[in-house]
Amino acid sequence: MKILVLDTSGEYGGAALLEKETLRAQCRIRVSGTHSAGLWRVLQFLLSEAGWAWEDVEAWGVCRGPGSFTGVRIGLATVKALALVTGKPLAAVSGLEVLARPWSYAPYLVCPMIDARRQEVYAAGYRSDPQGRWSRVLEETHEGPLCLADRLREPAILVGSGAWLYRASLRERMGSRALIPPPPHHALSLHQLGVLVWDHLGRGLTTAPRDLEPLYLRPPDAVLPPAPVESGERSS
Repeated sequence: MKILVLDTSGEYGGAALLEKETLRAQCRIRVSGTHSAGLWRVLQFLLSEAGWAWEDVEAWGVCRGPGSFTGVRIGLATVKALALVTGKPLAAVSGLEVLARPWSYAPYLVCPMIDARRQEVYAAGYRSDPQGRWSRVLEETHEGPLCLADRLREPAILVGSGAWLYRASLRERMGSRALIPPPPHHALSLHQLGVLVWDHLGRGLTTAPRDLEPLYLRPPDAVLPPAPVESGERSS
């Protein structure tokens, strides 16, 4: 199965092409504005370099957040349009699990942390049990990094932009329990995103385009004001 996945949830946007779990091509670009400006050019470039046509893609995948509210919306709108036009299946994955999954072999709690600004992080907790079954054990949330650290009473692998941004404070608060890898491990992997999408597709965990929703974990920064009430509609 040929799969196209994309991620626009953070500062670095990009897309990848996979055949089942095998990576065929990928592209990551740091954007100064919004991802919408160059996203279609990236997709066309990848398909061209891989020798694929749009109709060759058999499934679509996307990171549904959390992250930049605008970025997440752009990615979801793009993949929703592609799924509607082509009728091909769609799978959406949490960026927190994408960050955590490469550490599923480790005998520790894995806590992905994405910078949420406002001195907060988006976070969750995952682990593998003795039989190797991977599951989420801490719900997806947003909170201050040190509030999260105070809830972690055991050694934990901390990964993601939030873990690296607040590494000094986390190490001071948690001591040797804070297991923070070097910088290359804190970026979301497009290949890992594609592998998780392939896994979702194989288990029938697809999403209808109309049901595709972003994973925000907190209200957007920009909220539309309430519609004005006409004078004749006001209650007496």
